[in-house]
Amino acid sequence: MTRDVSGLARLLADHPALRDALLREHVARPDGRCRACGSQVGLTTRWPCSLRSAAEQALRLAGGQNGRTSTSSA
Repeated sequence: MTRDVSGLARLLADHPALRDALLREHVARPDGRCRACGSQVGLTTRWPCSLRSAAEQALRLAGGQNGRTSTSSA
């Protein structure tokens, strides 16, 4: 993951409900792919996906609000 703060991460830092939903949904499957990402033809993204990475970055920007950590998968 890049160290640059993305625009999406800045947006998610100000929207904790959306950020936390992304953190809950975009978790690793046993095969190392993202559980929430996929397509109609069954292709999935390796975890952590870009949405998970942006949500984790947003959590750090927000100072870990709500006691969440970047590794929590609720």
